[in-house]
Amino acid sequence: MKCNIFRVLTLILLSIVFFTGCVFRADLSPVDSTDSNMQLFEVENGSNVKTVSKQLESEGLIRNGKDFLRYAKKNNLTNIKAGKYHFSKSMSSQEILDNMVNGKIYLGEKIIVPEGFEIGQIAERLAKSGIVDKDKFLELASQPKLFEEQYSFLRGMTQKNLEGYLYPNTYFFEKNTSEEEVIIAMLDEFDKVYRMELQPLLKDSEFTIHQAVILGSIIEKEVALEKDRPLVSSVFHNRLKKGMRLQSDATVQYVLIERKDKVLYKDLKIESPYNTYRVKGLPIGAICNPGKSSVIAALKPADTDYLFFLTKNDGSKEQVYTKVYEEHLENKKKYLD
Repeated sequence: MKCNIFRVLTLILLSIVFFTGCVFRADLSPVDSTDSNMQLFEVENGSNVKTVSKQLESEGLIRNGKDFLRYAKKNNLTNIKAGKYHFSKSMSSQEILDNMVNGKIYLGEKIIVPEGFEIGQIAERLAKSGIVDKDKFLELASQPKLFEEQYSFLRGMTQKNLEGYLYPNTYFFEKNTSEEEVIIAMLDEFDKVYRMELQPLLKDSEFTIHQAVILGSIIEKEVALEKDRPLVSSVFHNRLKKGMRLQSDATVQYVLIERKDKVLYKDLKIESPYNTYRVKGLPIGAICNPGKSSVIAALKPADTDYLFFLTKNDGSKEQVYTKVYEEHLENKKKYLD
């Protein structure tokens, strides 16, 4: 009889332990496994895991703050890092705690600005990710004088926007960041390259920083292969020295409302300070935001006597150079027709 009572009590005790464990595990499970919407959660300096567990529960990110705290202490996971995090209700308590212990801080939405992107494309990408208002960004980017005092490289420019100076890079921005903050972040990146690498080259060049950026932007659009940047630069430099128009199709594309696979003859007649089939010398401003290597190529052209080049129409992206117009026409027949 006593043996039976002992067995019953043991079973009851095991059931309680099992039930408690199930409840505990359930309280550590995601609040809603179907809700993957990210919420910004900030752990302030000096916060401890007890305070944070209450915050997480009050914001609906975990089921039970006490169980979260108990789990953290039991597993020696109480050393959490201060910072901003991105959590969702589909994350378990273990996942959330792991993020804070390992300092997997939310840096913001990742925005990649490729070399050669134009201001309009940058605005479009930022707006699509919920970072800025597209129209406000474009309006502010059309007022370079607002930034002249802070950035000396913007002084003396003739163009009416920041095209060429919003440095291509990978950025992290929180949603609804101000348009000014975003532009300043990109100008800061340009400033680093300007001070470290471009200023020393400008000392030995007849170009100003604006001329280097303008020509660099054309090179960026005309060139696909790294090896061709200084060669294409040499073509443009040689043409400038001889008083020849640059005749870059890329500058024509820039003024077209809709871009084309191939520039037509009628397009070459468009009156624009950017159209290098019409204007002599460099266009009034940059036609994109070039990468560092293109601007450096503008300041360090190869030593050639080339006056013409074209890109092969065979998918190789290779370019062919000549110094005689008749040879250039032959190359057109050979590689483009």
